[in-house]
Amino acid sequence: WFIWIKSSSMTIRDSANNALVAGFTGQAYTVNAPPSAGAYRPQMPLGYGSDACGGRGGTVYRINTLADNTTAPTAVGDGTFRCSLRRALETQSGARIVVFEISGNISLNTDLIINNGNLTVAGQTAPSPGITVKNFGISVNAPNVILQHFRIRPGWLGNNCNSSLIAWNFGGNPDTIIFDHMSLSWHQDEGFAYGNTVINVFTWRCICAEGLQFPAGSEICGSGGINAGHNMLFFPGSTDIAVFQSVLACAVERNPYAQGGTTSLFVNNLVYQWYNEWGWFAANFNSSGGSGGPAWTAAVIGNRYVAGPFSGDSSTGFNCYNFFYSAAAGIVAGNQIYRDDNTVTNFSGITITPEFNQLNYDPNVFINPMTMPTGYSTLASSAVQANNIANAGARPLDRDSVDTRILDNIANQTGGFISTQASVGGWPSLAVNNRVY
Repeated sequence: WFIWIKSSSMTIRDSANNALVAGFTGQAYTVNAPPSAGAYRPQMPLGYGSDACGGRGGTVYRINTLADNTTAPTAVGDGTFRCSLRRALETQSGARIVVFEISGNISLNTDLIINNGNLTVAGQTAPSPGITVKNFGISVNAPNVILQHFRIRPGWLGNNCNSSLIAWNFGGNPDTIIFDHMSLSWHQDEGFAYGNTVINVFTWRCICAEGLQFPAGSEICGSGGINAGHNMLFFPGSTDIAVFQSVLACAVERNPYAQGGTTSLFVNNLVYQWYNEWGWFAANFNSSGGSGGPAWTAAVIGNRYVAGPFSGDSSTGFNCYNFFYSAAAGIVAGNQIYRDDNTVTNFSGITITPEFNQLNYDPNVFINPMTMPTGYSTLASSAVQANNIANAGARPLDRDSVDTRILDNIANQTGGFISTQASVGGWPSLAVNNRVY
């Protein structure tokens, strides 16, 4: 099923047959049988966690406040409840569907950690201009979670060590997760990170951009300390990670970065303005940060890389690399990568080397070691930029000024790396609008 807004009412409908699943019209909430395979949400293929059903059949929580608190929910009288986002995600348990009756910025006091799965958070239900989470990020430590159509922009306040959105196993065995049309920016550490035996995560039409480069004072942070600006990490032990039709932009490093023991599928993504060797990068670090981790496996298909004015490294004659296989964590046998139709746009006058291999063997293979998801028609890389600019990120028809600016930078090959959100105007002032379902 998917969340569908129609006029002033909100309904949850089955994407296979458009049948009513639940409606906010006073009647009892009922749930259809799950849709047939491949019909879970429009255009999203089946596989790698995209069959997550989230909060199907669960309690509906209506977010009607921008406050970050754990105040007990208030019963509406029709089986639904009103409360804060933190209460719905962190404290409540059981299957639950989270919708929004308010728009605006939610300023978190600490990271928000999802330890109870069977959850759908439907940011597309918020009135315009939608929801932005700021100051800290969100961690998913539970199975069967769907996050859709909202923004996470932590920023750097001098002491708020953070990543934007991570699927990370802190003991909750996260598995079968969807990140759908999410927009991330201004993280001190990671944008997206998948790690510590996380499996089956499908990232679809998201934007991750402007990881902060060396924010002043961030040496206090334990998770990597002072960082050069990160976008996406496949941490050791994360397997069956799929990233499709998304945008990675204006981060020095990790566009993405695959470490030891990871299996990933990176298809039809748009990558803009990486730096030096940090296009698609891999090294065999283990989960303790040491050398000699397991082999990594990847399929990288139909992606468009667009060099920006700051992609080249002046120390190497303004050179940069599209694919970089690092021996920094030692040389491990069995690494393999399948590549097909990955192309580069370069109007910046820099030198782009397609591949730099520090291993003592060639990890490129000619048969895809990863199974493609069912029902997906791969785009030609020449079509990726227009497609992703039109469709990626939270609420593409109702974007905030940050996403609009980032995508304009790609189209015009402008913009650069930033160390503070203030240098690009900081958080937009979002109108606080209300809509009662």
